[in-house]
Amino acid sequence: TTPYYDSKGMIMIVRKDSEEAGYTDIQQFTGKNIVGQEATNYDDVIDQIKGVNHVTPKATYPEMILALKQNEVDGITAEMAVAKGVVEANPDLTIVQFADGHGFDCDTTVSIALKEGSRDSKFFKKVQKALDSITDEEREEMMEYAVEHQPTED
Repeated sequence: TTPYYDSKGMIMIVRKDSEEAGYTDIQQFTGKNIVGQEATNYDDVIDQIKGVNHVTPKATYPEMILALKQNEVDGITAEMAVAKGVVEANPDLTIVQFADGHGFDCDTTVSIALKEGSRDSKFFKKVQKALDSITDEEREEMMEYAVEHQPTED
C-alpha cells in the first residue's frame, strides 16, 4: 500500500545518565557499542556510523533493552514511536534525536505488504481505501494509544 505512517526518522535510545544522552550527531557514536533489531532497518542503519562497534543484532526489543541496561551496549537504534514506548516503560532510558542532516539516512515510512501482483485485486483496493480514510490526526492518536498501553517493567 502507500505509506500509512511516517515515524519521522531513526533515533537512538540510551541510558538517561550517560554521556550519549547529550549527543546530536550519529558520528558521535563512533567507537560505541550499538545494537539493532535483527533483520530490520534498525540494524542496517548502524553501519552509517563511522568506526562504530556494530554489536550482533538481537531478535527482540526486550533483549536489546536488557543489553543497554546491563551496559553491554551504549545505544539502541529505533523509530520514534517505538522509542516513546520503550522510554515510557523504562524511565532510566532516554531518546537521542539528531540535528538536521546529522542523523541516519533511511526511510521510516510504514506500508502494508500484500502478495506480489495483488495491486489490481479487489482486496488490495479495499485495504488501500480503508487506509486512505484514516486522517493523519487519527493515525497519530492510534500510535499514541499504542505507546501509552505498552507493558511496563512493573
